Amino acid sequence: MSCRDKFKNSRKESFFEQLPTDLVAKTKLASFVKFNIKYLDSSRSGEGFLIFSDLSEKQKKMVFDKIKEFTGNSKKYWERTAMLGSHHVLERYSESVLDSKCVSLPKHVPVDVEWYRWRLEGDFRLIGFFISKERWHEEVKIDGEDFFLDPNTFYLVYIDPEHHFYKTT
Repeated sequence: MSCRDKFKNSRKESFFEQLPTDLVAKTKLASFVKFNIKYLDSSRSGEGFLIFSDLSEKQKKMVFDKIKEFTGNSKKYWERTAMLGSHHVLERYSESVLDSKCVSLPKHVPVDVEWYRWRLEGDFRLIGFFISKERWHEEVKIDGEDFFLDPNTFYLVYIDPEHHFYKTT
């Protein structure tokens, strides 16, 4: 037995073998969809929109399972992933649809965003927005600190179990 083998600590070596070795830059982290609930609107619950506490346990589990699934890929991936024929899991609302067929947009949301819907199950939707393409990676200064706008962050505004956001009448 060599001197080196005599002083080996197998528990320490086993511990270090379990630690992550990838750097952030070598992962897909930047491409993953992220969810932000800062703009979640709780003022319209009487209009069919819900907040998390209004959801049944089954609905909560479904919503969180879907969010976990969505955060495993990029926005572009979900815009291309078909669900129910020609419909996609993630779709952008056009300006004409927003102006004519959707409920009035909340005043607390910035005006220069792109509105989207996530299809979950049946008519259940998550409604919100992404930063517009023109603003992607734009540097903004807030309280003297630099930040960059992220094209893969979805800002949730409405939890819409019966798709009330899109007016049918």
